[in-house]
Amino acid sequence: MHHLRDFSNVTAACDEITAKNAADFFLGASGGKNTERIKTGSAAAARGGYAAVCTMPNLNPVPDSIENLKAQLDIIKQDALIRVFPYGAITVGEKGETLSDMEGMAPYVCGFSDDGRGVQSDEMMLCAMTKAKSLGKIIAAHCEVNSLL
Repeated sequence: MHHLRDFSNVTAACDEITAKNAADFFLGASGGKNTERIKTGSAAAARGGYAAVCTMPNLNPVPDSIENLKAQLDIIKQDALIRVFPYGAITVGEKGETLSDMEGMAPYVCGFSDDGRGVQSDEMMLCAMTKAKSLGKIIAAHCEVNSLL
């Protein structure tokens, strides 16, 4: 998809942003009613002195494929007032059952996360971590065992 922005070099930027600015930004293109929007969230981040933020993938639709990610990238391109780097989902629908299209999304995301949900299968997480490593991306995991919650 040549018309999408190429974020293949943003992993280092996201690592630097995270290290310098320990804060979470829940910016959503089409998330729930309590999700900050790209335009207002990036404006608030800019006012707070941030030059860039990373967004989590708990959106509707979940960015688990290039098709779903494109909707978010289009809104970022249109509305972001600072640099906004999205995370792609680790698994389809953030359900922990099937790996997302990590390879297809890799050039456009800073990393992968099933934000707010722990991947419950050790085998699935190992596959995800192996794939992310091969793509030069990070996994931002919620390390939770749901059976203990």
